[in-house]
Amino acid sequence: MNKNNDRKIGFLDWGLTFAFIILGLAIYIPDSIDREESYYKNESRHRMEVIYSAEELFYELTGNYTLDGKELFKVVQQARDSLMGDSLFYGDKVIHIDGNPKVFKIPRDLQMIVDTTFSSEEILKKQVTDFVYSVGIQNEESGIVDTIYVNSQNIENIRQNQNYVGEYGVDTTSHIEVYSDYKRKGFRLDFELLKCPLTGNYYKIEIDNSDIENPILSITSPVPLNYSEPRFLYLYRFKADDHGMISGGIKSWKST
Repeated sequence: MNKNNDRKIGFLDWGLTFAFIILGLAIYIPDSIDREESYYKNESRHRMEVIYSAEELFYELTGNYTLDGKELFKVVQQARDSLMGDSLFYGDKVIHIDGNPKVFKIPRDLQMIVDTTFSSEEILKKQVTDFVYSVGIQNEESGIVDTIYVNSQNIENIRQNQNYVGEYGVDTTSHIEVYSDYKRKGFRLDFELLKCPLTGNYYKIEIDNSDIENPILSITSPVPLNYSEPRFLYLYRFKADDHGMISGGIKSWKST
C-alpha cells in the first residue's frame, strides 16, 4: 500500500514538474520572440537612418545623392579619414576613390558632423588641475587697487591690461571636468549596414528628381509587410511587422 502511494506521489511530482516546465516555456518563448522582433526592427531602422545620414553628407560633398550604397560609404568615410590626417583638408579637395581621383567640396566641420552622426557618444570625466593667480587691478573710479583671482587661461590678458598692478600669489585648484568623446567608440561605415539584418537584402535607395532643385531621397526596408518565420517546431511564428522607410527626411515609424 505504501509502495502504491509512493508511486502515485512520484507520478504527481513528475506531473507538476512537467507542468511547470510547460508553463515556463509558454511564458519564455513568446517573450523571446517579441525581443527578437524588436531587435530586428530597431536595428533595421537604425541602419536606414545611417544610410540616410550618409546620403545627406554625400549630397553636401557632391551636390547630389547616389543610388550606389558602396560608393556612398566609401566617399563619406574617405573624406572623414582624410580630414583626420590633415585638419586643413577642407574646401575643394581631391580624394581617391578606388584609385580614381575625384574633387569634393569638404566642409570645415565634416569630421565633427561624421563623428556626432555615426559614432556613439561616451561621457567621460577627467580631473583638471589649474593655477589661480591673485592679481591687483587699479580701479579707475575709486583709485583703489582691487584684488581679483584669475586662472591660467586668462592671466596673460590681465597682464596686458593697463590697470594691471601686480601679482600677489598663486595657488592650485582642481576640479572634475565632464566632456563628450566620440572617438573612443569610432564608427566606420561598414558595407553590411547597407543590408537588412533580417533578410540580408539591400535597402532600397530611391531618388525622386521631379523637382531638380529639391530631389527627394527615400530609403525603404526590403522586408515584406507580411514577413514571418516559424519558431520552436512551428508552434510559434516570428512576425517582422513593418520596418518602415525614410522619405524626404521623414521616418514612417514616427507617425505610428
